[in-house]
Amino acid sequence: MPSSRKRPPRDRDPVEIHTDFFLVCMFGFFHLSGFPSYILQRVKKSHGCLRLCCQTLVINQVPFRSLMEILGMLELEAIREVRLHHRSRFCLQSDLIQFFTQVGQMSNLGNLIMSPIPWEFPAYGFSLLSPLGHLQKLHLIADCLSDQLQKMPR
Repeated sequence: MPSSRKRPPRDRDPVEIHTDFFLVCMFGFFHLSGFPSYILQRVKKSHGCLRLCCQTLVINQVPFRSLMEILGMLELEAIREVRLHHRSRFCLQSDLIQFFTQVGQMSNLGNLIMSPIPWEFPAYGFSLLSPLGHLQKLHLIADCLSDQLQKMPR
């Protein structure tokens, strides 16, 4: 009976689950199933007793709202590499800035690969990445940044 279960004492450290996530939209539909779905449900229901640590996060055509929900369940400081492959032109500039804000919290991120970036993205958005002291590789494929390239390194 769920109501008769005792919750673990709060003085213990949470259990960490380490895994890589490959989030892929197939045929225009995104649906998590199997292991990733199970783990995310368990983390959500754990009331902080489980921490989901992901070293590599691959995102391919995932709807933006689903992506933000999943990022909210991950321990962002555990992520070492993010690969974003997104061709949709239906995301707003504010969505990309929200994503960059989340990426800016990934304090141990070493590799950020984004291809292609179809949005008209303002150069000031890259300032959200300034907290990334461990970033070693930034790989961007975009055709709409050419007039802003000189602002990006700042």
